[in-house]
Amino acid sequence: FELAIAAQGDDLRPTLTRALEMIVARWWEQAGEHGRASEAARRAVDHEATHGDALETLAAMQRREPGPALIETLLRIDAQDERGLGALREAAEVALAGGDDRLELTRVTMVRLYRKAARMWSRAEEARGELQPEEAARWALDRLVEICAAAGEHDQAVRLLLDGATLPIDPEI
Repeated sequence: FELAIAAQGDDLRPTLTRALEMIVARWWEQAGEHGRASEAARRAVDHEATHGDALETLAAMQRREPGPALIETLLRIDAQDERGLGALREAAEVALAGGDDRLELTRVTMVRLYRKAARMWSRAEEARGELQPEEAARWALDRLVEICAAAGEHDQAVRLLLDGATLPIDPEI
């Protein structure tokens, strides 16, 4: 089936090719061939990069071996969801778990989470899902300060803390 899709792929609409690749991905998943399932899901996303279900399916398959590919997928999911913070937080956690090997990716992802959450918090916007802007902004800010301090970037850590001081704090805390 995969060979037929590959042979006819250029003649098919991207939405149809994506749907067929998702069928293949689910078939491989049921057969216990997780690597092949993930590869088929990745091809599906390549055909229609903004399809939410395809991205979610790919992320679910990639969670078996968290790494840069999962982070990329989660960042794509986040780009499609203006009001959600969960995928971005998960991407930041996966990057952080990668240690020094993913330090720059961790920093970029944390900054993205912090900025998005801080913007939402400042506007008193609620996020879709369980993770809310205040919690996400505080968590990302703490991790960013830790990263900067560990790298000896104390001036940057102070700048981050000063930026965090401008966020709306509940007077009852």
